[in-house]
Amino acid sequence: MAEFLEGYGEKDARRERRTRNIIIGVVALLIAGTALYFMFRNWREERQYKAFIEFLEKKDYNGAYRLWGCDPANPCRDYSMPKFLEDWGPASGHTDIQKVAKAKTLTCGSGIIKVMEFNPADQMTIWIDKKDQIVSFSPWGPSCRQPIVTTPR
Repeated sequence: MAEFLEGYGEKDARRERRTRNIIIGVVALLIAGTALYFMFRNWREERQYKAFIEFLEKKDYNGAYRLWGCDPANPCRDYSMPKFLEDWGPASGHTDIQKVAKAKTLTCGSGIIKVMEFNPADQMTIWIDKKDQIVSFSPWGPSCRQPIVTTPR
């Protein structure tokens, strides 16, 4: 009779351990996946921003201008190469790009905003679009809040 009750409850204990391990594994995967998502959700945009900064550091203004979706041969209608050089070139106040304090990143719906602070009174806000990776000035300044446009009735 002792042999009959010897393995009593073993199956249930194994099933409980397996269920517990599966639940712990799923929760750990969810936590790791969420952490990885928040770490790498702006990876492409950050890489584009770093490329822009590297072009400016190397004084390759044509390369930096191309990241704006423009080309010196075919300049943008509203942002010509002379205007770009006025903002970022050797005569601008933003020549020493290494003086920028660590740029703050704001994640907005369709892109990111990098707030570059040259000094407390001089900030530049850069927008990097997620869809086409075009670099431009932030249309909303240093926040993600889009202005509410109301139409008169």
